[in-house]
Amino acid sequence: MRGWLIFLIALAVLLAGAALAPVFSDHPGYVLIQLGSWTIETTVVVIALAILLSFVVLKVLFWLVDAPRRAVRNLARRRMEQGLLALAEGNWSQAEKALQRAAEPSGLPQAGYLAAARAASSQVDDDSAELRQQQYLEAADNGQARTRFLLELSRARLHLNRNNPELAIPILKRLKRRRRQHPQVLKMLAHCYREQGHWSALQDMLPAMRKAGVINRQGEQDIHRLAASNELQAASSSESLQKTWEKLLRPLRYDPDVVACYAQRALEYGLPRLADNALSAALDKQLDDDLLDLYLQCHLENPEKALSQIEKWRRKEPDNAVIERVLGQLCLQQQLWGKARTHLLESLRLKASEKTYQILGELLERQGEIESALRCYHNALQLSQGKLVKYQEFVTSLNQQPSLQAPEQTRTEALDAPDWGQQLVADQASKKFRAPSSDQEAIGDLVNLPDAYHDSTRSDNDK
Repeated sequence: MRGWLIFLIALAVLLAGAALAPVFSDHPGYVLIQLGSWTIETTVVVIALAILLSFVVLKVLFWLVDAPRRAVRNLARRRMEQGLLALAEGNWSQAEKALQRAAEPSGLPQAGYLAAARAASSQVDDDSAELRQQQYLEAADNGQARTRFLLELSRARLHLNRNNPELAIPILKRLKRRRRQHPQVLKMLAHCYREQGHWSALQDMLPAMRKAGVINRQGEQDIHRLAASNELQAASSSESLQKTWEKLLRPLRYDPDVVACYAQRALEYGLPRLADNALSAALDKQLDDDLLDLYLQCHLENPEKALSQIEKWRRKEPDNAVIERVLGQLCLQQQLWGKARTHLLESLRLKASEKTYQILGELLERQGEIESALRCYHNALQLSQGKLVKYQEFVTSLNQQPSLQAPEQTRTEALDAPDWGQQLVADQASKKFRAPSSDQEAIGDLVNLPDAYHDSTRSDNDK
């Protein structure tokens, strides 16, 4: 492009000279220059040509004088390009050598040494790499404020690359005081605080991060939620847990993830009342499946209260499969077998659930309906494998399947056991109960049924 521009200018000058030639041939003009005893007389054309020739000669001389420096910079650029390409390929050793040579005196010192330091930092297996990094960074320092800032930022990044956030934090805090809304500084410092678990400091940074465009409103809410959950999880006592909960922002006390974390920790400390209060407030505002499961765990000793409360939520959201399943579990705790079965079947009608099939299978097994129980376990297994289970076919087979009478003593003990429903709910909460892990296990259970079952089957066949 530059060559074409020079060509066009030269062409324009020639055309202008050709156009003005007749004028100057008749009136060439007269120029007189007198310096001391020297006197020069000439025409305007000659003096113009002399000035143009002098300009060209000076330009050529300057080009020749600058040629060595220009050659060095071109060589440095080629080496820089080679080094950056090697850096992009992950060839750290080759990149470091090329970038170091590109940063030699009269080359590209700041950019070359900074890039060489980054290449050296990636060579984690080289014991001397860290020392070379520091040397490159010191060599890049030219005393200017902007260069100092970049060097400190590079040092912090090198510490992060070597998983040393505790060493990067002091550097980044100094940089943040100098440039409060620098995106890279804020991102790196936020990463360090998260890695070190400094949640309060991280939350204090959120306004600056939002103003700098580092995060949006949703990201800010996610960090608040994450910080709250981790602070609750780190509480070392029930008093500490309660203090942490009370200082949370009000919206977080209704967030399902935060409430679930608080309720689980409260249950671990044996404080179901505190968990109940938080869960009830959150569920009144928005029903959540996980919170409903936790609410059930808060009332293992007092299912009547939970049953009354969940009935209210059921009227608020009548077609909720989880509410029906939880109601079934509460009926199991109170040994209301018929109601438990009705609620569990309604839950399955609304939405197929591996957990609901497991609970229903346990109930049917306790009532002596062994084949129906095995069908439930099989359906739970199918769902866990991502396979489709047809509810209508299951209900039809359930209605057609005769109840298999277990030995009277066994049935009586099962139905009269005062803590069986609570144990079932507790097992579900702790995930101790599981369906047979394969079809072969289900067949094995059928083969190993008690003798009473085979006797009853034989008697049916004899009839």
